[in-house]
Amino acid sequence: MDNFLLKTELAVENCKNHLRDTNSLESPIEHYLTQYLSIIFCAEMEETVKRLFDESVRQKMVNLNDEELKGFINNQLERLKASSLKKADLADYVKHFSDQAKQRFNSHLQEKDREITIYSNVITSRHRVAHTSRPNNPNQLTLPELEQAVEAAREILKAVQIALQSNQ
Repeated sequence: MDNFLLKTELAVENCKNHLRDTNSLESPIEHYLTQYLSIIFCAEMEETVKRLFDESVRQKMVNLNDEELKGFINNQLERLKASSLKKADLADYVKHFSDQAKQRFNSHLQEKDREITIYSNVITSRHRVAHTSRPNNPNQLTLPELEQAVEAAREILKAVQIALQSNQ
């Protein structure tokens, strides 16, 4: 299994160190850095989901001899945009492979509702940061929440990886 979200992890660690070194924890600076980290986090999630799909499809195509079909599949892969990172949307992406793949995805995430909620809150918060101009949001994302979301995201990415594996 991959060690997912290393760029995000490094950025979080660097920001935490900076906040601690400058005595800026629980300040507006922490809030701004956390907003920025949520953008890094979502971008890396999108890249990772796309990479997992690419790797899975390319592995399945190794023994495919139809060059036109390979071309079609490659073109469709290029068009894949995993821009919606909600759990339900990721399950729908996985379902493009099979109903069983979606079932494997959801099965891996059973009994992780609390973690999924934290993850979803960060995705929603990132969306607000990127698409609204309200500077003072009463539901400001905290650095500890972002860290919890990164851990939840790792489980979600593992679920995607497991779901895309062929039944042996």
